[in-house]
Amino acid sequence: MSNDSISSGIQNSKWGFWGTLLWGLLIAILYTIVQVVVSIIYSQVVLGGITEEFMRKIEYNGTAVSLATFSTMIICSLAIFGVIKLKKHSNLKEYLAINRVSLSDMRYWIVVVIVLLIAMDTLTYLLGKPIVVEFMTAIYNSTSHHWLLFLALIVAAPVFEELFFRGFLLSGLSETFLRPVGATIVTSLVWAAIHLQYDFYVMLLIFFMGIVLATARLKTNSILITIIMHAIMNLVSTIETIIYVS
Repeated sequence: MSNDSISSGIQNSKWGFWGTLLWGLLIAILYTIVQVVVSIIYSQVVLGGITEEFMRKIEYNGTAVSLATFSTMIICSLAIFGVIKLKKHSNLKEYLAINRVSLSDMRYWIVVVIVLLIAMDTLTYLLGKPIVVEFMTAIYNSTSHHWLLFLALIVAAPVFEELFFRGFLLSGLSETFLRPVGATIVTSLVWAAIHLQYDFYVMLLIFFMGIVLATARLKTNSILITIIMHAIMNLVSTIETIIYVS
């Protein structure tokens, strides 16, 4: 087999620009549908029916958010796996960069994320903005199942979001005309844009977090490190919320 044939096979193992965008959009739609369905089921089972007030405040109900987050992690992650397997010559492990991380890389990127969080909290404080956002206090105060909320924020959310953004999207877009740099910017922008529960300032911070996560993913060739970094980010945010409301 010629080198050109080998290179072509490697290149075609990813969905490419339009394929990645199309499948990404379908997965995002599935994500929304699962969120809505879980919220409706929760309303029916717990409240005995769907109320207008509940549907207006559903995104601030900690228990509903937790259940929806776990459901989307399971269903949408499986959808990602399925989409990748549909692509001829694809390899799930290689596509999503499910690779081990060396201890030195692990230590380095954990230090990076801790320094980043300290810097962001310091900047937020100096600008006179709240370190704990209203959304976090609202979902924390709205549920008695805090353990479920913690698991959703620290485990479920990082797993799916990293598989989708730094896994599927970044992997597919990096091998197009966008190249890794463009793919990093695009995926970070989209990741920030989905966090509509926050104001522009927090979304800007999330964008920079996305840049760092994508860089870690590309440097280490491992999605595992970004899941750990994302979990640390959410853990710190959760601890700050507990301290704030106590």
